[in-house]
Amino acid sequence: MRRTPIVYLLTLALGLSLANTVFAAATEGFFVDLKGALAYTPKLKLSGPVPQNLTYDGEYVVGTQFGYKGGPMRYSVEFLYQDSSADRVTVSGSAIESDNGEFSAGGRTRVYSALINVFYDFDNHEYPVVPYIGGGFGYANVDTGVDTVNYINTIEGNSDTFSYQGIVGVSYVFTENFTAAIEYRYFGTGRVTHNTVSSLFVTTDLKKRFQNHIVAFVLSYYAG
Repeated sequence: MRRTPIVYLLTLALGLSLANTVFAAATEGFFVDLKGALAYTPKLKLSGPVPQNLTYDGEYVVGTQFGYKGGPMRYSVEFLYQDSSADRVTVSGSAIESDNGEFSAGGRTRVYSALINVFYDFDNHEYPVVPYIGGGFGYANVDTGVDTVNYINTIEGNSDTFSYQGIVGVSYVFTENFTAAIEYRYFGTGRVTHNTVSSLFVTTDLKKRFQNHIVAFVLSYYAG
């Protein structure tokens, strides 16, 4: 089909319109967000008279933050709750070789944290997709209570310590007031106390760092 001059003009006008489109950026001012996430918690290795490894399964994170956006910078106060369910405990030592040293476990590690964060948005107003990086530090309470099945062994502890995190993500700007983002976080704490009690060996007081890898989905509202 032969194109008429009108078709060419309409095509040219549409192309110029898209080329000159400037997407709205999130408005500057105060903001709030909600997030849900899945997490992977590495094996917790407890050394001592009888070394033990605690493996987790089924971790999740929820949280919210309140902050202020000024230019490419964002500053926030964030509250997170993390729940890591215990899967199994592997114990070394000749006393348990007949059981292969591996036992199913019940219980969990819960982490309550409050952090101060700083973000930098790579926003050029030409695309609705905005990459960003960030980091934070603050307080954490780490509470562990784990019991093995068919084996008299307990791993427990409750510690207050510092926490920190590194963040990289990408957000999509729907309007100047609403954005959605997906991000990766590395979260860690200072050393926390874990007490292990068993009928086979004495109680040990072990200090280990809690850490995990988080993939979060974030919904944000910018009030301006």
